[in-house]
Amino acid sequence: MAGLAFAVWLPNKYVALIAPFVLYEAMWLALGKIPVLNPIYLMRGDDLNNYPLSGFMECIYILLASFVVMWGLKRRYRNG
Repeated sequence: MAGLAFAVWLPNKYVALIAPFVLYEAMWLALGKIPVLNPIYLMRGDDLNNYPLSGFMECIYILLASFVVMWGLKRRYRNG
């Protein structure tokens, strides 16, 4: 989903391929002290000792990426 969001906003296909990995690593480093938001801890729910919280946070990230994709698609559609 993040790759699609970058592809909608940036015309370079290589940036759209690499940017999700850069974003993931940046989130991992920036949110290292906050395990609830850190994506490395969300891969396995047992790291947080709460599977529903892990699933909820993943759903929030997917919804945020979906909103960015829809916003970019609307912008591209208006510009022709």
